[in-house]
Amino acid sequence: MAAPKFRVDRQIKAKTVRYIDEKGVQQGIKSFDDALRSANGAGLSLVEVDPGGSPPVCKALDYNRFQFEKRKKKSASTAVVKKDKEVKMATTTGDNDYQIKIKKVIKLIDSGHRVKVSIRFRFRRDQETMGVRPEIVDRVINDLEEYAKLEAEPKADMRQAIMYFLKKK
Repeated sequence: MAAPKFRVDRQIKAKTVRYIDEKGVQQGIKSFDDALRSANGAGLSLVEVDPGGSPPVCKALDYNRFQFEKRKKKSASTAVVKKDKEVKMATTTGDNDYQIKIKKVIKLIDSGHRVKVSIRFRFRRDQETMGVRPEIVDRVINDLEEYAKLEAEPKADMRQAIMYFLKKK
């Protein structure tokens, strides 16, 4: 991605410019030569930041740093923000439904999302076995092992277990 082109130092064609110093303070309208001397005296370049102004606005700054900031700002605005997605299951989820939900998790992970898998414990017998981890939790981890990595150990309370998966690098 190419950064926008700005006129620098001797590329500026105007006889007079509105000069802004390195601190960002407007110094008023100066001749081009005075503005260039001031910018070079501070060890910086004179950059025409608004060529459409009358007279054009020129600023004393580090041109390479200025280009980097412009590129960074442009790429940050075009970045797609990926949201967390959630897939819910229960300990009573049937095999076919389970396979569909696992495929959904894989699809979400492949598209770059972080996926939260929550497994609800519906019955008392499920809640009473909390001393040991329910087998569906291990089954989900094993089935997603080759596609995703588990972000942290599953968090479990009396009602549900929660796991976060990220795409493997």
